[in-house]
Amino acid sequence: MESVVVNDDRNPGGAPRTPFPAEPAGDFTRALIQVLSPDDTERAIEHACRSLRPGDVIYITGSGIIEYDRLSPAAGVYLNLTSMNLYPGGTAYTISEHFAWLTKAGLRRYRAYRLA
Repeated sequence: MESVVVNDDRNPGGAPRTPFPAEPAGDFTRALIQVLSPDDTERAIEHACRSLRPGDVIYITGSGIIEYDRLSPAAGVYLNLTSMNLYPGGTAYTISEHFAWLTKAGLRRYRAYRLA
């Protein structure tokens, strides 16, 4: 199984414009993680990963995925401040935090990229 963490700050609040493969099947989360606490995020990712079959892919997208330094991209930093003020426990998470949750959920292959 593979996971893809996509930072899509070109289209906040909308569906990604990148075509995703029809097969194998997988799971897709959009603008979900940043409204959850770290513990709830971990549980949500574990739940999504349990539904995957061998060869499936999980896509995690959103403009709230920030770089390791928590200073970029600008849209993610802004969303981080917004989420912290609107949602109990909500925040933007770094790519490495996503990878840690995916590893804990049993996935071993993942990649991250920013849609341009």
